[in-house]
Amino acid sequence: MRNISEKFRNLLSNDVNNLVKCLTITLRNRNILAFIDYDKDIVFDNRLFSSNGIINFSAIFSSNDFKIDNLEIELLIDNKIITIEDVVLGIFNNAMIEVFLISVDNPDAGK
Repeated sequence: MRNISEKFRNLLSNDVNNLVKCLTITLRNRNILAFIDYDKDIVFDNRLFSSNGIINFSAIFSSNDFKIDNLEIELLIDNKIITIEDVVLGIFNNAMIEVFLISVDNPDAGK
């Protein structure tokens, strides 16, 4: 689903923007991990987005109804945030993934 705040829509009409990709992972236990594809951490929506990792996104394809048809995400982070034990225990099974853009110059504009 693509919800764009009015502030963010207005920001997109500017000639130059400093947009970065964000990723949240909501686990079954409702814990949320937040990452940003940037060189420093940023607080957005009262949550700290960690730059402690490398995020690679494949091209995003969507159909006419705006549903995402295909997306691959590679996340390379240290063993402190996501451990091998977490993966083996299935902590990330059925997790909800959200990918969106924000402006690092004006994060209050929304996503």
